[in-house]
Amino acid sequence: MASPKKDEKEDGGAAMEEEEDDEDEIDEEQIEEFKDDVDNLGDFPDKVKISSLTMMAEDFSDSRKGAQMLYRIIRDRLMNQAIHEKQLLPLIYLIDSIVKNAKGEFISVVEADAPTWISHAWNRLRNEEPLKLKLQKVWKTWNDGNIFDAQQLKLMGQCFDVSNKNVKTQSNPSTEVAGISRTSDGSLILSTGLRHEMQNILDDMQSDVTEVDKISLERLAQINPKLLARVKQTALEGLRSGAAGEHSRNESSKSDGNGATVDSSSQSAAGSSGSNSTPFLKEIRTSEQMERAAAWADISTKTMEQDAPALVKELMGLVESCGEAQYTQPEAMEMTQSLAAASATAELVQKTLERIKTDA
Repeated sequence: MASPKKDEKEDGGAAMEEEEDDEDEIDEEQIEEFKDDVDNLGDFPDKVKISSLTMMAEDFSDSRKGAQMLYRIIRDRLMNQAIHEKQLLPLIYLIDSIVKNAKGEFISVVEADAPTWISHAWNRLRNEEPLKLKLQKVWKTWNDGNIFDAQQLKLMGQCFDVSNKNVKTQSNPSTEVAGISRTSDGSLILSTGLRHEMQNILDDMQSDVTEVDKISLERLAQINPKLLARVKQTALEGLRSGAAGEHSRNESSKSDGNGATVDSSSQSAAGSSGSNSTPFLKEIRTSEQMERAAAWADISTKTMEQDAPALVKELMGLVESCGEAQYTQPEAMEMTQSLAAASATAELVQKTLERIKTDA
């Protein structure tokens, strides 16, 4: 026969578990608030609204019942034929945010049901190509992040596979201009280095676009082959210039045959006058101005203390002399900030030298 103390302990443990479950229970007021916010998402994926709903969901991520109830609210609206197609994307992004941030019980709840609503959304968006691609991009991030079971992910993506089989995968003539072949599934056949360079360029072009909305090189090949060709050309030029730069660095120091080292940079500079390449920053100072500027490197603190006013006058004269050069209007506009910085530097140096002189 069990002792009274043991029975009391077991009863106490059960009571504590029941109390913890009660804390995780979601009440009607919270359900209604969540539903109202979901209904008000509209047809634009507002980050603030989605984040707010995700935080509400996170409070019940450890409750199976709570996760099921909140997910059902989103799912029912997602499957509702009465809402406009454009209202589907914010709901999809909300589910995406919840499984990636709230996690917990939502993972298994969404995993079991996602193949149904993904296929439904895909079919409803058949005439909304940009929205279809965003849905597929969400699924791809789940696949890449191993958020769900591999078999379930495959079931979720079946609608994409069926759609892709209905699309001709023959090479596009415009893509062939870029010299890129494609596999039967539409993947571009590129070297690792070239793909990396091309993707970097494409990412720079999409700097203002969210990760989910960014397009891949394969997608660019479908919607804008000419732009893909330009991206490839730019990437190849970048790779060639990078290799040329490495070669230049390796060749920058050579022996003249007598054991002396010859800097070849001046030779290449002299020989490049007939080329079309222009350095990003051109040296426009005269040799006299460059000599005066170089002389500052030899000025000691002692000299600065002895003749601060003269040094300031020399510096201001140097700045003014550099400003005598003639520029085109675009060059003058580009130089404005540099000259302003030089003026501010001169003022700072003057104050420093005056303080040194006072302290002395």
